[in-house]
Amino acid sequence: MKIGFISNLRAPYRTLQLEEWSKIKGIKITAYYTDPPKENRKWNIEKNGDFKEKDLKGEHNKFNINNLVSIVKENDLLILGGYEKKEYIIISVISKIMNKKTVLLFDGISTPRIFEKENFFKKGIKKIVVSNSKFILGNGKVSEKYFNEQFDYPISRIRNQYLTVDIEKIQTISLEKVMLREKYRKKYKIGHDERVLMYSGRLIDIKNIESVIKALSKNKNKKITLFILGGGILEKEIERVSKDVGVRTIITGFIEDQNELFRQYSVGDAFILPSIKEPWGLVVNEAMAFGLPVIVSNVCGCSLDLVKEEYNGYLVNPYDVDEISEKIEKMFNKDNFFKFGYNSKLIIKDWTFKNSKLNLARLLDEL
Repeated sequence: MKIGFISNLRAPYRTLQLEEWSKIKGIKITAYYTDPPKENRKWNIEKNGDFKEKDLKGEHNKFNINNLVSIVKENDLLILGGYEKKEYIIISVISKIMNKKTVLLFDGISTPRIFEKENFFKKGIKKIVVSNSKFILGNGKVSEKYFNEQFDYPISRIRNQYLTVDIEKIQTISLEKVMLREKYRKKYKIGHDERVLMYSGRLIDIKNIESVIKALSKNKNKKITLFILGGGILEKEIERVSKDVGVRTIITGFIEDQNELFRQYSVGDAFILPSIKEPWGLVVNEAMAFGLPVIVSNVCGCSLDLVKEEYNGYLVNPYDVDEISEKIEKMFNKDNFFKFGYNSKLIIKDWTFKNSKLNLARLLDEL
């Protein structure tokens, strides 16, 4: 079976997923990418799997409908990486006309959107792709709830794609946590007993980092440092706000090498993702694989599957600075603080690319 997978861009997690998928017997996968790499998303990616890759728009970045027709003709099954891009919509329609089957791959959606009323026109366009899809490979409970509630799509045809990160590699790196912690804390001049709250990702408005800084300024434990793995357009603003309210904040800047990124999780004692909009939040997968307790915004798609209150962390309203401050203080004062980190590893152990492969293989059998 020839499978065409259409996605927006190359990413480390997607490459690992495709590598695992390509191990399924009797299939050949070609990945087609619609967009060039974006700023702060130009990862160093090594491709080792038995699948092909093609850029849809080519060097001149031109849209060509004939390319899309050829993709449908050349493949037996099309897996669409969403429903919002014109390429996904057109391929869905062409596939329907040519009697080719499609599967919708969906990485998640912010939890408030499960029940929000959508724009009539936009929802109509989405419905074309959704209704044409024989199955939906969604990610976690948020995808299941969204498609069932908004599109009345049968739950029996929604499967968990287990989109994740390299759990095994992160957990192997975490075995050297003591040595790595000493190394990086020395590099960043962080005291041995100093408490560190970690965030990983881009510094843009929807990530809501200013609320964390304000929350830390209210915290009774003034020795908590905010450690940011990443960078972005708000770096200077975050540095200014941190200085104004007296919160120590360290920003590493964008880290291209994934292994280096994973090693630096050793600096943190707990992890926070305070986004006001977040389809999933793969950085939470990373932090949990490293064994960190987590504080996660209740709008993040991953919050329904990965965060269990008083077990491995806390959920917060991202708009409530007082609540964020309260949960940070509660986290760092908790007697079973280290148990939370251990529980994170227990929860995340099933979120592997091997399970993603198994679910795709079962779906292909049903098709």
